[in-house]
Amino acid sequence: MNFSYRQIGICVMFATSLLCLSGCEDAQHSLHEIDHEVPAHWPTSLADNADKIASRIESIPSSSNANILIAELEDLVEWSPEIAADTDLTESQWEPIFAASENLRSQFPLKADTFELMRPELTSFCELLVTSHEIAESQTIAVKQDDAVQARPAANLEVEN
Repeated sequence: MNFSYRQIGICVMFATSLLCLSGCEDAQHSLHEIDHEVPAHWPTSLADNADKIASRIESIPSSSNANILIAELEDLVEWSPEIAADTDLTESQWEPIFAASENLRSQFPLKADTFELMRPELTSFCELLVTSHEIAESQTIAVKQDDAVQARPAANLEVEN
């Protein structure tokens, strides 16, 4: 049999298409299925973040695992702007969290023996997170209420002829 280059090219393209369409068994089905480990101390909200930071502030001085808690505390401070960005805070409401986080991060790495010097700043940061969480929650409720009002069907409207 004699095959032309065109026929061979078509067969190669067809085979390649089949391979691409069938994929591999281990292939991921979406970009969101990328395997990565979520740390156990990852916060679920700004309030949870503040609670976790406060818990570590209280535990570090007396803990035999102070270095682990300090590392987690640093993570929580670093993640705060990202957690805040996932809320209904406006940019101007988010910026103080970012600025405070950056200010604290500039003083890392923390050491167990000098940790107490940072306690007031970390405590203020927790208060900022709690206040911001309350603002975000009230904005979320307001948005949901506005959406509910807009979604209500117009009842008792008279049609003019």
